[in-house]
Amino acid sequence: MEALPFDDASFDAAVSQFGIEYGKIADTAKELERVLKPGARFRFLVHHRDSPVVRQGSMRRQALRALTSGPFKSAFLSGHLQGLDLQTRRLMKQYPGEPMIKLVSDHFHRKIDCTRAQRHAIAEDLAEGLDPEIWMLLQLEQCSLSADDLGRWLVPLLSRMFVVGGSVVRSKSEEPIGWSIHGVR
Repeated sequence: MEALPFDDASFDAAVSQFGIEYGKIADTAKELERVLKPGARFRFLVHHRDSPVVRQGSMRRQALRALTSGPFKSAFLSGHLQGLDLQTRRLMKQYPGEPMIKLVSDHFHRKIDCTRAQRHAIAEDLAEGLDPEIWMLLQLEQCSLSADDLGRWLVPLLSRMFVVGGSVVRSKSEEPIGWSIHGVR
């Protein structure tokens, strides 16, 4: 987004559905100004900080992080099944409905009799396997916009294009989903 491989004034429109917020908006706005024809329209849908997707992603990220560190990992490394069961119940209560807790707990149950070195390798493999998802969920959180963030986020666009409107897109139950931003170059 920050360095598009297109000629100047190549496009009549630009659309982004949950993507533009992941780029560096100042650089992206500059590139949009460059590749859009004068009068070209744009419409962006940007993650709302209070959306269920962001909320659920945040909870999942926290649960995955708890599975790869702290008391849960320590209980597995210690080789004590009772401690692992206690930590599993704690996580299931803290993150109800998160399926990875049971999956990982069941896997660790089957491996609890391994040597400490083997348990350590298993725990490290789990952390390495979950790291990409944890990172992506963190990016979702960091790139979603609250009402306060939206104003700051729009500044680079406003300095280069005419933003006609912006509004909250809501679900049928009135929960915010995203910000709809549209305008003209």
